[in-house]
Amino acid sequence: MSETGLHVDGITDTVNPSIALKFLRSGALSANQFGMITFEEGVVNDPTFDWFKHDFMSHVHTFEAYDESVEDPAQCAPKSVIRYFSNTTKYVFQNGNYAMAELDEDGNAPTNDAGEAIDPVFPWFLRFKPIRENLPETDGDSRFFEQLVEGGDKPIAADIELFEVYALAEPNGTAEVWGSPDDEELIGHIWTTTTFTQSLWGDERLHFQHGSLETDLANMESGAEWRTEVGFSETPEYDYDTYGDWDEDVLEVPTTDDHTVIEGMYNGCPF
Repeated sequence: MSETGLHVDGITDTVNPSIALKFLRSGALSANQFGMITFEEGVVNDPTFDWFKHDFMSHVHTFEAYDESVEDPAQCAPKSVIRYFSNTTKYVFQNGNYAMAELDEDGNAPTNDAGEAIDPVFPWFLRFKPIRENLPETDGDSRFFEQLVEGGDKPIAADIELFEVYALAEPNGTAEVWGSPDDEELIGHIWTTTTFTQSLWGDERLHFQHGSLETDLANMESGAEWRTEVGFSETPEYDYDTYGDWDEDVLEVPTTDDHTVIEGMYNGCPF
């Protein structure tokens, strides 16, 4: 679990949660998936410090508004992190799922009941729905991880169901793919086996690879009905004309101290 953004006492009035999941596989690279609420605080118009109040999703909102001339902290995401991500993919608001379906936990490719190789089957969109009756409600009195770990005042218990996982097989024809929950199918459950703990090794050495939506598209059925103007055409892409490219010669990120970051949160983007 991590926070998409920065928390500064006396400035921040909400938490912007995200989760990353790693599935280990024998003799092969791990599979990874992410769940977020939004890149841009304020898009989900419900400021809260409750970590588990909203569903986590593999596709998130685009930017509500953007004006290069406005010195506003809300402009920071398109100016910095999303522009940087666009070096790798134009689908910066989505994570792909193909890599998760390529192999099982033993490293085996998918087969049918007869043992014949088949193409991986994977969804377009995932929703991680917190089991709220099992989970504590965090507040702004301290950082979320200090509350949720073992020894905190609101710890996540061991051996509880943490999330239900829902999947949407194909695009729903809108930019808000999360807007048709009745079409989603329950495909799994995520349970805890221990209490949670802070980990410096995890912070510094544990990495999660984003799945590419381009890879999903390359491996989906070429004649699928959703590949019409009614379906996939509404999937948001990064707007290079509006936000621009990340030019490493011009936009090299300098070493930044805490004071500069806090000043940026008061007055504009710290990058």
